[in-house]
Amino acid sequence: MKEKLTRNDLKADLAKAEQELQELLTRAESLREWITATKKLCGKLSHTNEQNQQPLTFKPRRRTKTAVLAAQVSEVLRAVGHPLHVDAIAAELTKRGNPVMAKNPAATVAVALGRRTDQFSRVGPNTFDLVKEVKEAKVAG
Repeated sequence: MKEKLTRNDLKADLAKAEQELQELLTRAESLREWITATKKLCGKLSHTNEQNQQPLTFKPRRRTKTAVLAAQVSEVLRAVGHPLHVDAIAAELTKRGNPVMAKNPAATVAVALGRRTDQFSRVGPNTFDLVKEVKEAKVAG
C-alpha cells in the first residue's frame, strides 16, 4: 500500500535537498580554488626546475600592489581636490578602470593609505586627503 506524501514531508525533503545542494556548491568552489592554486604552482615549479633544478616553495601573489594603489589614489584625490571616504575612493578607482582586486576593497584602501602617513592624512573616519606638502609640491612642479 502506497503512503500519501504530506505537505510537511515535501517541505522537509525540499529543505534537505537545498542543504545538500549548498554543501555541494561550497565543496565545488573549494575544489575550484585548489585546482587554480595547484595549476599556478605546477606552472611555477616546472619553469623554475628547468632553470636551476631546485624545488620552489609556492608564494601567492598579492591581489593589489599597495605602491601602485597609492599612486592611483593620489591621482584620484588630486583630480577631486578634496578628501574622500575609502568607499568613494574605491568606487572612483573602479570607475577609472583600476579596480581594487581584494575581497574588501575599502579595507584594502584604508590600510594602504593609513600606512603612508607621508603621502596621505586621515581627516575623518576612513576619510583621507593628500598631505599638504605633497599637494603643494605637485602644484608648484
